[in-house]
Amino acid sequence: MPIFNKPVDEIGFDDVEQLVSEGIQEGKQIEYKEYLDLDNDSVEHKTKLLAEATSFANSNGGHLIVGIPDDEGRPEHAAGFPVDDVDHTIEQWANVLRRSTDPPLPTSSFDISAIPTENDRYLIIVGVDRSWRSPHRIATNDRFYARSPSGRFPLDVDEIRRRILQTEQQGEEINEFRSDRIATITGDAEQLEITSSPKFVLHLFSGDSFAPGKQVDLSTAELRTDSRPPFFESRSGAGGLDELYSVDSVTVLRGSTDQEVNKYVRTFRGGVIEALTKYVFSSSPEHGSPYLTSDKLRQALENTLPDYIQYLQEQDLRPPLYVLASIIDAPEFLIKRNSREDEFDRVPFGNSVVTLPEVVIESYSANPDSTIDELMDLIWNAGGKSGEPR
Repeated sequence: MPIFNKPVDEIGFDDVEQLVSEGIQEGKQIEYKEYLDLDNDSVEHKTKLLAEATSFANSNGGHLIVGIPDDEGRPEHAAGFPVDDVDHTIEQWANVLRRSTDPPLPTSSFDISAIPTENDRYLIIVGVDRSWRSPHRIATNDRFYARSPSGRFPLDVDEIRRRILQTEQQGEEINEFRSDRIATITGDAEQLEITSSPKFVLHLFSGDSFAPGKQVDLSTAELRTDSRPPFFESRSGAGGLDELYSVDSVTVLRGSTDQEVNKYVRTFRGGVIEALTKYVFSSSPEHGSPYLTSDKLRQALENTLPDYIQYLQEQDLRPPLYVLASIIDAPEFLIKRNSREDEFDRVPFGNSVVTLPEVVIESYSANPDSTIDELMDLIWNAGGKSGEPR
């Protein structure tokens, strides 16, 4: 159905009419309500909104459409319901979803839109993505909900416990994967001869990347495809390219596999992108220590992160996305504030490997600039600075 593939604010009356004309039954991804009225302080109506929204967030996402009466889950007509102030209603519903859920529903995980019908009546659509913070409890009755093909259902204690442990396990898998990759890069197990110079490593992946059986088509990441993830660099470099295959990944590099490798981008079968480069660092006899130019690193992120995000989206990997940055073989270095100014800050990490906390991208519609800002601030914070100067 078109409604499932559109942003909520692009869904029109014709899309909803199609649901009605085709008799699309309520189920795992859709729910109908004739009306909801949160102005009368009705706990019942507030609970209905919260229960449906969190059931989608705790499952695989979906749409609640209010203004459609149904007969045993089958829509009857797109009548809409009376709304005095539509902007007030949308803001009111959004506040309830944020403030009456625990943990709070991420703002970027849901969207609310209104479609006028007639005589001050509206259809209100609440689109909810799967949440990376799930499971969410609702404050009005302290329950957790999820979805099945037959609709919403309450989670029992064992299922709640299982889902919480599953979320914790995913975090452990993420950290274990990064630790294993850094150990391989810095050890003797790596197939490539990676430079001993200071290097920056970026990992980007979806919450789906560690799901059992999840695979992407590695041919999309090969040297001969135009859509493969680009090198992590501030500007395009020169020189020939080579590639290396293994059972679980394909690596595209600048130069040759039998030479020292200074940068590469590796795509794993589960959909993890690993980008390594030494070219965000520079050195000079004058300063002794290698230095990282702040705007060069930012430019590299701006040039590549949106492409990485788009690549994962094209592979049908669902958000949230996780971005992890690591600095290797640079126990102490200087950050150059600006490439046009000779001003440095010394950042003594004290370790040969610095792993920064993950940054979460909650949806594909999120602005990459905010992710880049957060990554840059983390780098400065790791060196005891308050944040990147802007």
